[in-house]
Amino acid sequence: MKKVYYAFWLIFILGLSACSASRKNSWTISSPDTRVTLTFTLDDGNPVYSISYDGKPVVLPSRLGVAFSDTALFTDGVEVASADTGEYNNTWTPVYGNKSKITDHYRSLVVKLKDRSGKGAMGMEFRTYDEGAAFRYYFLSEGKNETGILAEKTEFAFPEDEQCFALKKGGFVDSYEHYYEPVRFRDLKKQDLIGCPLLVKQKGHW
Repeated sequence: MKKVYYAFWLIFILGLSACSASRKNSWTISSPDTRVTLTFTLDDGNPVYSISYDGKPVVLPSRLGVAFSDTALFTDGVEVASADTGEYNNTWTPVYGNKSKITDHYRSLVVKLKDRSGKGAMGMEFRTYDEGAAFRYYFLSEGKNETGILAEKTEFAFPEDEQCFALKKGGFVDSYEHYYEPVRFRDLKKQDLIGCPLLVKQKGHW
């Protein structure tokens, strides 16, 4: 069983505009330098995201989702209970590194989702930085201390058969000390276990 506060961060390193709601079931945020845009939509009850850079698609519309053992959330469709946008700009001091101060400047979209029966709920947070974009799931307890996670169903649909550098792993427990192999997407198999991050080379950026 997974604790309810368990969360995933999925990060895109790109070069990534104020937050705006474009229509009822679609929200868009962009990085402070306005170069990368992330859009979140509901497509017939299915949460979908996409990312573009300088107006060109980087990640095509891709499904989001987590399968739970005790709710039909993401199975029978979801609704947006709330959606809030914001901006954060601060600096922090690293323990070591080549910079004495790190700027943490991003714009965000925080969405609370509920299933159509009203019995399940979870949240998503999206962030856009000048350097990239990130999103995570976070789980709302709704009076419960734990929940079972059956599968994580996030999709990444890229525009072309891109070259990528993949860390192929032999299992879930290893040293993580392997070479990143240059491969095309078509060469990655469904059964392959790929360590994070998966580096994707696109025109002008990663």
